[in-house]
Amino acid sequence: MPTETHEHHATDQAMEEMYQWLKSGTNEGASFNVSRLTDDAFTDSFIGGGDISQLTPSGKRGTIKSQLSHAYILDSNAGPPKKIAIDLTIDLNTAKATLKFTPQSALQTATLSLDFTKTVNGSAGKDLMFGADEVSDGAAYSLVVTLL
Repeated sequence: MPTETHEHHATDQAMEEMYQWLKSGTNEGASFNVSRLTDDAFTDSFIGGGDISQLTPSGKRGTIKSQLSHAYILDSNAGPPKKIAIDLTIDLNTAKATLKFTPQSALQTATLSLDFTKTVNGSAGKDLMFGADEVSDGAAYSLVVTLL
């Protein structure tokens, strides 16, 4: 069983890998998929994603930010999913993420402490998978960043 020290080290290595990938400017970039699960799948649980290639260097590494990203909430009457805009920022220095979204009418912000879980080499690129250890809103989150 991995210790908390091992988990922190693996998360830090994943943050470094994302930074190195994006800072070079020679790779295609990165995309992300995020899921949010609450006790109500039809009002504020969602799955979404988009591009997360905007790197702003600062400190040891910096932050990456999403652009043109959306999520979808299921319709309780079996209609088409509701599309909402989402905005994700990951601080590569601290492994903290901020997710902004509007499931109903008011903007919500969740802060997540990311924990790296595993790497999967997929057809689109390398997938870095994370769970959220500490969250500000009580929801369960999963996050995948794909290095393209």
